[in-house]
Amino acid sequence: MTSAVYYLKLPTTLTLAQLHSLQTECQQHAGEILQIDAETVEHVDTAALQLLLAVSQVNLIEWKNPSLVLCAAAQTLGLTQLLKLPPINV
Repeated sequence: MTSAVYYLKLPTTLTLAQLHSLQTECQQHAGEILQIDAETVEHVDTAALQLLLAVSQVNLIEWKNPSLVLCAAAQTLGLTQLLKLPPINV
C-alpha cells in the first residue's frame, strides 16, 4: 500500500501570521507524505518551527531544498534532528 504524497511550498515569510492557513492545509493531509519545498523561506519564527515539528509527528516529511535560514533557525533551537533537516556548519 502506497501512502499519498502531497506537495507543499512554504512561503518566503513563515511566521505566526501565516500559520493558520498552513496548519489548515497540513491538517487536510494528515497521515500523508508531505514533500515540503522550503527553498524560498527567508524568515521563520519559533511558532512556525513548532508547527512544523507538530506536523512531523503525524506526517512523513520529505524536505525539498530547505533554505539556509530555515535550517539555521531549526539548528539554533535544537530541532534539526527532530525535523530531519540537514545540519549547517556555523
